[in-house]
Amino acid sequence: MSKGSEFEIRYGEESMTFTLSTKFTTEVFQPRELSPPQNIPMALRASLDEAIGSKPLEDIFSAGDRLTIITADVTRKVNYPVWLHHLLDECNRMGVKDSEITLVVGIGIHPPHDDEKNMKVFGAEICRRIGEEVCRRVIIVNHDSLDSSQLTDLGKTTRGTPIRINSLALRTDHVIVTGAAGYHCFAGFSGGRKGILPGISSKETIQNNHKLALKKDGKGREMLADYGRLSTNPVHEDMVEVAKRLAPDFLVNVVTNSRGEIVRFFCGDIIQAHEEACGLVEEMYRQELEEKADLIIASSGGFPLDICFYQAVKALESTTRALRDGGTLIMVAECQEGYGSTEWEEFLQYQECDVIEDLLRKDFTVGGFIYYDMRMTLKRINVILVSSLSPERVTRMGLNPAPDLSKALDMAQGFTDPIKTVYVFPQGSMTVPFMISDR
Repeated sequence: MSKGSEFEIRYGEESMTFTLSTKFTTEVFQPRELSPPQNIPMALRASLDEAIGSKPLEDIFSAGDRLTIITADVTRKVNYPVWLHHLLDECNRMGVKDSEITLVVGIGIHPPHDDEKNMKVFGAEICRRIGEEVCRRVIIVNHDSLDSSQLTDLGKTTRGTPIRINSLALRTDHVIVTGAAGYHCFAGFSGGRKGILPGISSKETIQNNHKLALKKDGKGREMLADYGRLSTNPVHEDMVEVAKRLAPDFLVNVVTNSRGEIVRFFCGDIIQAHEEACGLVEEMYRQELEEKADLIIASSGGFPLDICFYQAVKALESTTRALRDGGTLIMVAECQEGYGSTEWEEFLQYQECDVIEDLLRKDFTVGGFIYYDMRMTLKRINVILVSSLSPERVTRMGLNPAPDLSKALDMAQGFTDPIKTVYVFPQGSMTVPFMISDR
């Protein structure tokens, strides 16, 4: 516990500092940091050889095989420049040439990568600029959830979700799914099966799956679709069914610390290896609390987690679990790419949760659901946003704009009185509070 201390939190690729008055009782909730392995190539090779629930990777490949590797996009902290080229080296050693490898960027319904984003995400060992040309070690393809010519129909799940996925994952000899495990507001955890759904699925598949985050019968949110829950979570179980229909050969997931450094690889079966990765996420990022705060100050964690509001809102969703009714959240997120979702923006004309839910049940969109979830939260708390967005754009979302943290703190004391307890979440998109009373 600290009182009257100076704090530093991330904002885009920079930092902000602020000092809290000694009249507040302040607690800071940081991840339980682990250090990266000293030798990344050796750690990766060991994990490939000691596969979880699967044969080692070298027992799967044969010389001349074609390989599709599904990757995450720029919005995920996977730290590909540190290790992905080593995975390609391992594949080469097993007889699979670079010319037979295709990277499919699993963007789901996010904006596609251009060359600049590919260079940032994958690093110079895979994608670099030479003069005016961008040279790639392997073929890199953006998934397009709307392009039917890219998609193959595999039927439906038992819950009725149509299974349409990128054909490149079927027209190949082997598939490796990559990504990072972390908390997710309705899938329980990111990583694993999410590389396929939403990663390389059609928009219709994604929408039908994510609609399971609403109650099937009656009004409101499905409470089983929540942070840290896999068992009985309908969104997760539907994703698993789609993943099993594709039956990828191998998973390579990472868990990173708050600095984005890889602390461990989890390789093998897409279900079993992912579940073990989720266990480490719980150890590092789960925070169990006895009481709720009057005021929370949260950063999304800086770039890329605050690249746009659509990504940054995860910090709002997670940290406000620890905020009392009538409390205030000060959220710090640069949002250099604005809202980041046209679907989100289309819903900003609606403020009433019942109206938004009715629209979602008729024509579900992921952006609309995330907006609905935020609006439900705003019914019980106040939110002040420090960002690069114009005041008009912030107000349009139902939030209160502030030019800096000093002004935000003054505003918070006008919204919530008294303020006695303050929680600070420097990694609000990654660290998730759980109330002990809710066990």
